Amino acid sequence: MNNPVQNEDESFPPIPKSMLIGGEVYHYQEIRYRKNCERIGSHMLRMYNDKFLSIRLGDKSLTGKKYSIAGFDMDETIITTQSGTRFGHGAWDWCIKYPEVVSRLKELETTHSNDDTIKVIAIFTNQGAINNTKRSKSLSGFTHKISSIIKKLSTLTSLPIVIYAATRDPQANKNVLAKKAAKIARKPDIGMFQQLLNDINATKEDVSYQDSFFCGDAAGRPGDFSECDIGIAKKIGVKFYTPEQYFLDVKEK
Repeated sequence: MNNPVQNEDESFPPIPKSMLIGGEVYHYQEIRYRKNCERIGSHMLRMYNDKFLSIRLGDKSLTGKKYSIAGFDMDETIITTQSGTRFGHGAWDWCIKYPEVVSRLKELETTHSNDDTIKVIAIFTNQGAINNTKRSKSLSGFTHKISSIIKKLSTLTSLPIVIYAATRDPQANKNVLAKKAAKIARKPDIGMFQQLLNDINATKEDVSYQDSFFCGDAAGRPGDFSECDIGIAKKIGVKFYTPEQYFLDVKEK
């Protein structure tokens, strides 16, 4: 199925932002792309459900609580391709990877070592093939894809859900700080985690690390393409699981 290129929602003015990179201030914009979705500079994309939006808007009932983060990679962790190919053939070529994903996400609502925390499902995904620019066909297709993923996951759990995607290094952008921001955004660096903290108005001290974890397939095992998932878990300081460990209860060394 082909989708028209998504137009940015120009009814929402761009929001100026800044971040400190190596002692220098990088200025960029957050631009509303579609409902519950923003482009963050040229280095990241954010999409979320309404439950996460209530946290971003400052739900007063959450004041004083710590956050427990259920972190996941996306491809070959939460989803896989429906076609069976390594890379999907379009925005609709995906399906839930394991039947157990359904039950495990439901369990996150009820089984927890600390019920006095705010539980958030955060998906951090490296998407180097996505060109994060206005009128980008790859960005338009990708946002259609993750919109349908969030809708599906939101039928499985009532928890807040957010997806952060680290997009293509803006090689055509001569701004050196923009390129550095793109590098920081990608796992195993923690740029997407830091963006999550910013979005929920939290500091590192507001996270319950013992109740948080990250699950992904890039664990540095023989045959793995990378170790960026176990790498980000170590840098954040949370438990790490492979998809087989978390969803299938497979014991791995």
